[in-house]
Amino acid sequence: MHTAGGASTDLVRTALTSEENARLEADGFLRVGRVLTDGELAEARDHVDRVVAEQVRQGKRPEYAMAVHVLDDYFMRLACHPRLLDILECVMGPDIVLVSAHLLCKPAHDGHPVSWHQDGAFAPIEPMSLVTLYLALDDCDAANGCMSMLPGSHPGGPAPHDVIRDGGNTRKELGRDVIDAYSKASLELRAGECSLHLPWTIHGSGPNRSDRRRAALPLRYMGGASRLMPVDDANLNPERHPVEAAAQVRWVRGKHLSESLRAVAIDARPDAKAV
Repeated sequence: MHTAGGASTDLVRTALTSEENARLEADGFLRVGRVLTDGELAEARDHVDRVVAEQVRQGKRPEYAMAVHVLDDYFMRLACHPRLLDILECVMGPDIVLVSAHLLCKPAHDGHPVSWHQDGAFAPIEPMSLVTLYLALDDCDAANGCMSMLPGSHPGGPAPHDVIRDGGNTRKELGRDVIDAYSKASLELRAGECSLHLPWTIHGSGPNRSDRRRAALPLRYMGGASRLMPVDDANLNPERHPVEAAAQVRWVRGKHLSESLRAVAIDARPDAKAV
């Protein structure tokens, strides 16, 4: 059984304060704190071990386990955890839709970096309501490739990304002039903690050169009033997913959805029959 990386209490967060909401709006990101109990964290890490072992067995990198909420019931249940949704509701309001879930596990010694980006640049939705809840399943620190954020990089909205097509691969990159205009802040998290960040907050992460694994689960949600828009270079997601983007959309809380979302979202609300 895994330990929680030194976290020894089951006290967990269930909401945000008004001061935390203000800090999220000002900085573009927020370290929330612990949201999983010891038992929940141990269960989550057992499932991470299982998924990573299968990725490796198939000859795939463990950083790129995409759409895990569609392919694995456990991660769908985790993304719908009432405690996580209660925290998100403090930011997004009562109508919440899960857009994607990505198990990003950087192995020791050669874990891949993640280039600087804005999550909103990969989300064809309007109005933009994306919020990412980043759930640490291992300790995430500077040594093993934790996220780095650019505080205050979000108010200007989308920064210009270069769309680079290299054979059959497509990627987006932000220019150095954009990155160098801001100071950088490491967002270190203990296992079982989470952070939130807004759609236009610029962030990335370095490689894992340590002797420790770094597993995390970025969960991306949108508000129920937003609409899905046609995909173009401005909102193209170049990552390869095993499931089409529209087929990943899950309605996880609330009573109201836009007509656009009703056409594609699968109703995964635990209380759907009662609403």
